[in-house]
Amino acid sequence: MFKKPEEDLKIDVIGVLSKIQDNGWDVYEIDKNRYRILINESDSIEVIDDPGGFKSHVSCIKAGKIKSFEQATTTHLFVNEISKAGKTLGVFIDVEKPITSARLIAAEPASNKSKFRSMIGNRIVNAIFDPYFDAVALQNFLSLSRLGVTLNKNLRILLAEGRKAKTFDKNFLQDFQKELEISAEVKQCKSEKEHRRFLLLDDGATIIVGCSFNNLEKNEVLFEERSSEDLAFFEAEWNAGSYI
Repeated sequence: MFKKPEEDLKIDVIGVLSKIQDNGWDVYEIDKNRYRILINESDSIEVIDDPGGFKSHVSCIKAGKIKSFEQATTTHLFVNEISKAGKTLGVFIDVEKPITSARLIAAEPASNKSKFRSMIGNRIVNAIFDPYFDAVALQNFLSLSRLGVTLNKNLRILLAEGRKAKTFDKNFLQDFQKELEISAEVKQCKSEKEHRRFLLLDDGATIIVGCSFNNLEKNEVLFEERSSEDLAFFEAEWNAGSYI
């Protein structure tokens, strides 16, 4: 057998990080041969690439504490160390494809938001359905936007009739729109029996959420599905609903 050229033995750090970025994560070059994958406002994965390209060091920072992982000497091992670091921070990083399901943990609100960020990726949130949507939910979406979640410039939000609709903070909604430079329309639907929550994305996918967006500190699940039923339901309720 012929020996592989030296170039083939080098770790493809840039290629791996580019795929991670394509899957929706924010990746920064913070110095020469040093990179950072941002998980949330306090947690990140750090990568130091050996100048020769034959070794890579992966570590994660969680709430200011650093944990180092084994030195990677191949691209395959490098991908594994990135995956280990992600799991330590409560997220799943798949180099080849974005995640389609995740479990929220009540004691990890910051990680929960990063899971939303990783599932949505580079797609755009076109619409939100949550019967209990309120100003606190807007605050959570403000945080998600700071993590890189993109909201449609003409976002539609649908909630149920009742106390939440009557007490919805329109002043905060105006501030929300001004800060994100978007236009957000909010309607209340006629149905009072709906309890599901979901996001409609620009590629036709729906992210189903087990809890209300006004409280993400829950032991719940979120998962992606592709069905025309959610969009059809939303459009029907939106057209029959009234502005708050």
